[in-house]
Amino acid sequence: YLRFLPQEEEQDIGKLLISVKQANITGKQLYQILLERYHLQTEMAAEQFVLAMFTVNDTKEAYLRMTAALLEIDGGLTAGQE
Repeated sequence: YLRFLPQEEEQDIGKLLISVKQANITGKQLYQILLERYHLQTEMAAEQFVLAMFTVNDTKEAYLRMTAALLEIDGGLTAGQE
């Protein structure tokens, strides 16, 4: 139910925009889950999305942790209202 918003040519490849529009949680709830349960700090949250940012200093482990967390969270979600 989590979706990655499409990347445009001009978009910074270090930014990952995660949409919760089709999930039964808000962006702010996802932000808190990532922070509290997975110790992953995202950049910001709004009602329908979360913005995660990566830098050249992030290791492969950081990407793997974020991937595992999002897959686990997504696996426990149900469809929300569009």
